[in-house]
Amino acid sequence: MKKLILTVSTLFASVAISQAALVGFWNFDDGTANDSSGNGNNGIFQNGAAASANVPAGGGAMSLAVGGGNQHVLIPDSSSLDVLGAITITAWVQRPATGWGAILAKGPSAGSGGNFPGNYELRLGNGNGTMSLLWEDAPNTAPTITDTAAAPADAWTHIAISATTNGAYSFYINGAATGSGTTPASFLTSQNDSSLFLGSRNDLFTTLNGGLDEISIWDEALDATQVNSIFENGVNPVVPEPSTTLLGALATAFLLGRRRRSQG
Repeated sequence: MKKLILTVSTLFASVAISQAALVGFWNFDDGTANDSSGNGNNGIFQNGAAASANVPAGGGAMSLAVGGGNQHVLIPDSSSLDVLGAITITAWVQRPATGWGAILAKGPSAGSGGNFPGNYELRLGNGNGTMSLLWEDAPNTAPTITDTAAAPADAWTHIAISATTNGAYSFYINGAATGSGTTPASFLTSQNDSSLFLGSRNDLFTTLNGGLDEISIWDEALDATQVNSIFENGVNPVVPEPSTTLLGALATAFLLGRRRRSQG
């Protein structure tokens, strides 16, 4: 999708985001569903899901069967995926005009049906493209917060949700806030050891017949500026946080370059 180019301006944007904890990042650029966050949350394509070159700006994406099916990526549980207290999820999605749009879902806890969420689940509504974030606070429950805007059909669109327990939440489409509110005290208070699904959920019913790319999960509620930076610049988990000396040197070099151009 929007691949990061390290100019001085994008470096400063990357620094701000690198201070948050990136749980998982799947960009499919190498033809696999491996995690690029450094946490080792690698996934396996299931039932014919595969990497695809169907992206607007190079790299790769995940292609899920158009017309039905249970294709998805399955990621084993890990402690880093058991998010509590705050979360941000971002992704590029290409959804059809009809049907569900499953982005990702942690499987439900023991005692819950496969059609219920686990720790967290993000999906687009059946045929309407509105984002909903669901979670489990007890077996066979599905508390939900839903956006007021819709991701357009048949177009690559960047979506995001940022939320904290008993605090604020905001939905975003293409870097702009679209809906907000307050989460209840039960939000993100239940963990389990179930797997993570990309492009579906545990019951393999609420699926996505389209494409997904650059899916990221953070265990922190990123602010509007940070979400917009991900939309504009992409996720860049490999850039370390620069020292104050390095930042000063980069700023000096940038200003000297501007000065020389203005004098020339």
